[in-house]
Amino acid sequence: MYDLSVLGQLMDQTMTEYQLRKALRTKKWAEITPRGRLHFHKLVLEPVAINK
Repeated sequence: MYDLSVLGQLMDQTMTEYQLRKALRTKKWAEITPRGRLHFHKLVLEPVAINK
């Protein structure tokens, strides 16, 4: 996964090693939890009122 991040940064633009380290260090990774997954499915199935 780290390789993909490095290559992705370099696909956008040429960077110095310092810029690359700085760009990768500020990345925050997020992952959905099982509870979040359930909440997502609940929201998807919830009817939406149109023109209240």
